[in-house]
Amino acid sequence: ELDKKLTKHNILLFFPTREEAGIMGSSLFNPKGICKIKFFFNVDAGGNPGSFVYKSLGYKNFNIVVNGLSAHAAKEYNKGRDAVKAASMIVSMLPIGKDIKEGTTLNVGSIHGGSATNVVCDLVELKGEYRAFSIKNISKIENTITQIVKKVEKATETKIDLFLDKKSLIPPFSGDLKSEIVKHIKKVSGGLKIRPLFVESYSTSDACFYSNLGYQTISICR
Repeated sequence: ELDKKLTKHNILLFFPTREEAGIMGSSLFNPKGICKIKFFFNVDAGGNPGSFVYKSLGYKNFNIVVNGLSAHAAKEYNKGRDAVKAASMIVSMLPIGKDIKEGTTLNVGSIHGGSATNVVCDLVELKGEYRAFSIKNISKIENTITQIVKKVEKATETKIDLFLDKKSLIPPFSGDLKSEIVKHIKKVSGGLKIRPLFVESYSTSDACFYSNLGYQTISICR
């Protein structure tokens, strides 16, 4: 909690935690009613000095649990429902990777399941994430995942549970190149004989939360 006595100066330094842990400490920051903030400079972006990130990805996690039916793999494979096969189909159909045109990414980072080589696998869990520069595209990815899961579930006669983790959502950061903070950076950079470069970043940072609180925000490359 901020102390009003400590916010009377014109520069406020804020050190959040858990930037790499999904739910960032900055998600709990709410200075409204305590101090007025004109600009937010997030000193956490990769790149050369003089580069400034004005746009970065929103983020969300997903889990897919494929429930099959075990059977002896050699004697009665057809009596089983192969969760590995169904999970493989899902992975092959997902738009995994980076889509520059759409400004999205999707990754499956964890696959677990199975117990023995001679048993048709009855349970596989996939864990992944997806990111986008807009909430609209985050919703499009979710719709794509949902449709793929339904299609595979029907084709393989397995039961597939899809969990889109609402609590993991980090909103996209989308700044305005005509904003006052950009004009301020251009002015200061000019005085330092630096030509500023404003870029979008395929990453997610604390700037996402500051921006979505309504503050003009820029990430400074270091």
